[in-house]
Amino acid sequence: MLNEIKKYKLNNNLTESNLKEVGFRPGGWMSSIEEPKLSYTKVLIEDIELHIEVSINNGKVTNFDDYKNIYVIDDNYGQPYTPFYNSNVIFPYLNKVILRYNEEMDKLVSKGILKPIILNGLETQKVKKFIK
Repeated sequence: MLNEIKKYKLNNNLTESNLKEVGFRPGGWMSSIEEPKLSYTKVLIEDIELHIEVSINNGKVTNFDDYKNIYVIDDNYGQPYTPFYNSNVIFPYLNKVILRYNEEMDKLVSKGILKPIILNGLETQKVKKFIK
């Protein structure tokens, strides 16, 4: 059985300071002067990394979406780890990546940064990202 990928949203009233306390750092892939960002990176397994970007304006979080601002990247190719987003094939490595993703995201829940999204009474839902 393929592990479920949990969905998350930011806790209410987070500040730039709250994010920095848990390891978010200035910058990001799409950061600009008009929309500065903080980013958070963790290795999930081997060359697969979790990247989270959060927009900041005047010290407050202004923009976050667990679809648009969270990336699971294969460092060997510098692109999203495609099976995480659209695999229907069950294989142990992918299940480990999903398990580690959920663990790392749940750590941010325990630190008060994120909270799980509950849909239809369930905390999980498959994520689909279109890879170009």
